[in-house]
Amino acid sequence: MRLDQKTTWLVAGVAVVAMGLAACTPGLTTDSAASLHGDGGSASALPTNDRAVSTGNIAIVGGTLVNPTGTDTPDSTVLITDGKVTQSGPSSQVKVPAGTTTINAAGKWLIPGLTDAFGSVMDAQWAAGYLYSGVTTVMNATSIPLYDHGVADIYDWPAPRTYVQPDFRTTDGHGTPIPVSSYPAVFGKWQKVGLNQALLWRDLTDDDTAAAAKIAHQNGFRVMGELALTSAPQAAADGVDALLHSTRYLITAVPMSQRQGNPLNPSNSAALLMGLNPTDPAFQQFLSGIAAKKTAVVPTDAPSCQTEVPPSPNLQPAIDMLSKAGTAQEPGGMAIPRMPPKGSPDLCPALIKLGAAMVTAGIPQIAGTATPVFGEMPGVGLHSELQTLVMKGLTPRQAIAAATSNPRQALGFAGSGCLDANCYGDVVILNADPTQDIKNTTNISDVVLAGSRLDRSTLISFPGSGP
Repeated sequence: MRLDQKTTWLVAGVAVVAMGLAACTPGLTTDSAASLHGDGGSASALPTNDRAVSTGNIAIVGGTLVNPTGTDTPDSTVLITDGKVTQSGPSSQVKVPAGTTTINAAGKWLIPGLTDAFGSVMDAQWAAGYLYSGVTTVMNATSIPLYDHGVADIYDWPAPRTYVQPDFRTTDGHGTPIPVSSYPAVFGKWQKVGLNQALLWRDLTDDDTAAAAKIAHQNGFRVMGELALTSAPQAAADGVDALLHSTRYLITAVPMSQRQGNPLNPSNSAALLMGLNPTDPAFQQFLSGIAAKKTAVVPTDAPSCQTEVPPSPNLQPAIDMLSKAGTAQEPGGMAIPRMPPKGSPDLCPALIKLGAAMVTAGIPQIAGTATPVFGEMPGVGLHSELQTLVMKGLTPRQAIAAATSNPRQALGFAGSGCLDANCYGDVVILNADPTQDIKNTTNISDVVLAGSRLDRSTLISFPGSGP
């Protein structure tokens, strides 16, 4: 699902942190927004994730087609018709129709458009930051799906495909408890307005999580869990599709009695994480419980590892544009300065060590950034996250899968993360082999979105973004 309607918005706080929004939009009424929290009201349908696409044929010819889960194809052709891939494979086997627009990719590498499985798209600058960095699909995390996607349309800027992910809590938008008997009504209303993703929140107990996951799946949803009272293995057993934030799901390996302050957000979280021993039998059993259900994890470790994994110089134009976005003329422009790392300087190494144990246990990895937490930048941060995954023991190819085929499979992003027939025509053309060095995913030659070759220089040329 993608929001293409023109909207206006008021942000009460940064969504990933505060999770609070209020807005007006032609496509989503106040009543239907209230219904997303189970408050009643009418449900207005949201647009689907289909977007305006280029018509006709475009062929990307001569490059090495990278398969995130298999064997690469040198001298390949990817044929895109009306925004979707119609055929891909060796150039000798793909017939390019007469009159097709071609992109010469000889000596280059092709990967599917990348996915940020937990980010934010707040305005046209943010959308441009993602696309400049080759990110064409984003899970937009919010308690109410009323972000300002419309700015991108008002100013005729392209935007990534966006899936809105409301969070499901034990209370509604007014703080009134939601009994388990009302869960079907809440997910049913969400389903009616076109949603198919949800985030199960920290305050859910074991019984709450089990009931919410079951009912969500019955309504066609995929669910992530950012849980605190429900352990990660229990959530996996309950059918949660992916666990969010290593700093959250790893805490559930620690007995509740050791958590200081609010158990949903312990004041001693960093110390608890650094105290976990990957070789401890109890921790190994914890990992086995997750791995047995093949439940994926979305670590979002880049914000904690900004010193160890700085942003790529190849993406400096996007960084400059985003840093100056607050002075741009578009409504809703927000600056995202690169902030210093938070907490203990030992936290990143601890997360990498614990994450390596999860990789060894065979737990599927999905790339997400938690943008804009700690100043993580749209698009730019995903490449830092890919580097942290390689630091944990993934091969570069496996890291690419974490941002393409893995979220497609675990979260149901049909059409994204692939370049087979019927996949979206979203392609990143690279100047260097990403399977040899994951940093090469930042060495971007071109980005093709829905069969349209983007002008990357235009993406970063907002008013106020120049030197």
